[in-house]
Amino acid sequence: MDNLSPLLHCCMCGEFKPRVEFREVKKSRDGKQAWCKDCGSKHPINVKRLEYIKQWQADNPEKTRRNKYNYKLKKRGLKDYDEYLELLDQQGNVCKICGCDNPAQWNTNMTFFSVDHCHKTGKVRGLLCDRCNNGIARFLEDPDLLRKAVEYLESAG
Repeated sequence: MDNLSPLLHCCMCGEFKPRVEFREVKKSRDGKQAWCKDCGSKHPINVKRLEYIKQWQADNPEKTRRNKYNYKLKKRGLKDYDEYLELLDQQGNVCKICGCDNPAQWNTNMTFFSVDHCHKTGKVRGLLCDRCNNGIARFLEDPDLLRKAVEYLESAG
């Protein structure tokens, strides 16, 4: 079978499976791993590693929570949790728009304030509660549209 074949042979289970069932590996000849994802997840080394990770997470819940949140913060434009706490402190530990001090006030699943950022520049503007963050998103981050909404509310009494 050539590199463009829709099926690949798994060296562990011996089955022919679609290419999407194999992980990508840049160094391999065909760009795919020699074994399928199912076999890879059942491999003793991977099982042992996963058990170790789960145990570490259970033993270190605060570090686990912080690590997961650090990952999310980096995607939103902040370096880490410490930068988040610094920004929150600068805002007086409240939502930058409505001033509520509880990120779970409007959404019980929220444990942190949302990192509001400009989608064009990526610049972080502040930390918002879920309701204010969703409100800005619903108005497409358009100041003119928000001004029109304010005018409408003020004129409608």
